[in-house]
Amino acid sequence: MTTPTYSDFVVNLAKHLATLGIGQWADNGKYVSTTPPPIFWGVIPGDTNVGYAIGLQVYHDDTTRDNYTRDIRVQILARGDRHPGSPAKILDRIFTAMHDESNWTLNNQQSVLLSRQDTRPAASRDANKNWSQPANWVFTLNP
Repeated sequence: MTTPTYSDFVVNLAKHLATLGIGQWADNGKYVSTTPPPIFWGVIPGDTNVGYAIGLQVYHDDTTRDNYTRDIRVQILARGDRHPGSPAKILDRIFTAMHDESNWTLNNQQSVLLSRQDTRPAASRDANKNWSQPANWVFTLNP
């Protein structure tokens, strides 16, 4: 049994969101369009050419139970346009697709015992006046 790594997990999560049509994933991080929203690992680029986008950031990898059935906590950041509800539309689609789902396979690679949205803090505006909103998720992996 191999221990799943969070770097594999983030790539598989990005590919899963792309398969669902919620975003698009490019391994090299270069996108030719912004429809559907590009998915970035970590920080979403600040340039104004990228409006709608999704950022994925692991903020805790909990192995207290054991090395295999671990809880990976991910912040999914949705950036929208200048309408304050625009990032919520992206997060709502992700919530509908993955909240409280159990015993599923992420991108045909990793088994997920349970996925749950933990919290969704308020949206805020950036320097370009685009709205962003985070959602914090817990993914319990099952090898």
